[in-house]
Amino acid sequence: MSIRFKDWSEQYGGVYSLKIGKGTMIVLNSRRAVHDLIDKRNAIYSGRPQDEQFHMALKGENIANMDADAGWRAQRKVTARFFAPSKLDGDFARISEAE
Repeated sequence: MSIRFKDWSEQYGGVYSLKIGKGTMIVLNSRRAVHDLIDKRNAIYSGRPQDEQFHMALKGENIANMDADAGWRAQRKVTARFFAPSKLDGDFARISEAE
């Protein structure tokens, strides 16, 4: 599946959407898009309607579908540290290139 996302990002750019059932999934496929939309504009995008089936399937543990509360902030802090540009350029660059 990730190969298909890569192909689509080359065709449509780093940000594109997919219609899945009644919903729309936004795909951020570049570090710049993630930084611009998640870090810089998080107040705009942090609130979203809950999809009960999605919530039940993931048991409320998916950071992309959490409300911006204390639990979300804790998850975001860990995630931001793990996916920091220095980590992506250093530790994970070889893995990313291999993929």
